[in-house]
Order: sequence, then structure tokens, then C-alpha cells
Amino acid sequence: MGFGAWRMFVKIEPPLALPVIIGGVRIASASVIGIATIAAWINAGGLGGILFEGLYQNSVPKMVWGTLLGSLLALSTNTFLLRLEKTTMRRARGELRV
Repeated sequence: MGFGAWRMFVKIEPPLALPVIIGGVRIASASVIGIATIAAWINAGGLGGILFEGLYQNSVPKMVWGTLLGSLLALSTNTFLLRLEKTTMRRARGELRV
């Protein structure tokens, strides 16, 4: 192709690898949000404080709000990163111009 090793690494490989990297970050972020929610059970703080307070106090509204807030955060993060992944995939295929 006429590219040197460094130029090929900079111009070709990262754009092709970016969708896979973003996909891994997307899956990891959903896992971290789930683990951070459950970490509140062992009093480590985290996102599930409201959820587990509701469980301890037998309060249905707190359980529902804690579940909804944790789920909303996970879904919004997943949706944002999925859109970014699809955009980079189209760019890697050549469907979008840089």
C-alpha cells in the first residue's frame, strides 16, 4: 500500500479496531454498573444503596426506585456506547466519511 509500518499502524489499524474496543468497553461498563449495584449489599457504597435500603426496611417504593435508577443508568450507558460502536463500525466499513 506504500505505507510504512508506523503510518499503517496510525492510519489503518486503529480505525479498524475501534468498533471492537468500544464493544468491549460497552460490555465492561454494563458489568461494572451491575457489580457496583450489588456492592451496596456488603456496605461498600455503590449504586444499589437505595435498593438495599428498601430491602432492609421492607419499603417497596425504595426498592422500585433503586431498581429503576440502576437499570436506567445501565441502559443509557449501553445505548450510548452501542450507538458509538455502530457509528465507528460504519466508518470502518467505509460507509461514512471521516
